[in-house]
Amino acid sequence: MAGRQWFTKLLAIVLLFVLSVPVSHAAPVLTSVDPQPLATYSISGTLDTNWMHQYGQYYETRGSKMTIRITWNPSTSSVRFGLCTSLSSCSWTGTYTGGVGSHTFTVPRSGNYSLAIWNTGPEAISYSGSIDV
Repeated sequence: MAGRQWFTKLLAIVLLFVLSVPVSHAAPVLTSVDPQPLATYSISGTLDTNWMHQYGQYYETRGSKMTIRITWNPSTSSVRFGLCTSLSSCSWTGTYTGGVGSHTFTVPRSGNYSLAIWNTGPEAISYSGSIDV
């Protein structure tokens, strides 16, 4: 009989311990998934009016982010940024003016991509900046 009381008390203590564990210890911690870029590369160059430079091919998974940021001179020229799957197939942003711009693209499906800069003019530019891939 004494052994049974001991077992009952032990079972009650274990049960109280399990019930007193905070939920945060029992449940997984949910955080937003915002992956950091795998690499950042410096870029620079010169572009005549209506010419573009592409950087890549980088294999990216669906939903990953690719960012391009540059400054350019003269700031009176305009640029557009592109997410490209080939030399002739790019999705272009709107026009950036004022000598500074950046854009983050979300990759629509897994595959090879490059980032592009297109100088829409009216003058040739020199630029420098970086890309995150």
